[in-house]
Amino acid sequence: MPGSQNGGPRPRPVKVETIHDLARAGDLAGVQRKLLENPSLLNDKNPVMCQTPLHVAAGYNNTEIVKFLLNQQGTETVDLEAKNMYGETPLHMAVKNSSCGSTNLLLEHGAHIEAKANNGMTPLHLAVWHAIQAGDFSTVSVLLSYNPDCFVKDDVLLDSQ
Repeated sequence: MPGSQNGGPRPRPVKVETIHDLARAGDLAGVQRKLLENPSLLNDKNPVMCQTPLHVAAGYNNTEIVKFLLNQQGTETVDLEAKNMYGETPLHMAVKNSSCGSTNLLLEHGAHIEAKANNGMTPLHLAVWHAIQAGDFSTVSVLLSYNPDCFVKDDVLLDSQ
């Protein structure tokens, strides 16, 4: 076999699973294990999108992981308002992926319903835009039940004027 010194197959590199991989996969036990080993991973941002495990779990609607992260006690507490490279909070990630369960959990724990991303979009802006695309307004309904300011302007239309 080319590249092999002894003629056998090359060993595959071992892929280390990150807490973000585990949050995406919905592996609650894996997330718990990683945080037990290293509590500082709770708000660790991944290198590509600068997302925390809460961003990832909320975006994939892995509600058991979201619940676990929100209820962490100790020296490290989860940052509900952490921003990714686009200025999106975990709530933005939940609503733009129509993750009703995660949206509700984040709001119950005090996530800022009118947080603005870098483009000025709030979770409600994103929820409506994605609801129109998907034809599912359930996440919009969840947000509206928390009385957001429906008149907040984003920066997208302001830039084009």
